Amino acid sequence: MHGRVVPTETVTTLQGTLDALLPGIAPLGLTLLCVWLLRKKVSPITIIFGLFIVGTLGYVLGILG
Repeated sequence: MHGRVVPTETVTTLQGTLDALLPGIAPLGLTLLCVWLLRKKVSPITIIFGLFIVGTLGYVLGILG
């Protein structure tokens, strides 16, 4: 059997791109958004469910690796 070259895929994620530009900016932005929502008197349970829904939809749509 001759050597076959198996093509490799490079996966690029939003987090990886942001970390290359400014490490930790995505978690910082998410934290500041949650603090801002809490100061606007949004329920913490609503924020948790919102993050869950956004994360699930982002994963299903392929936006959040």
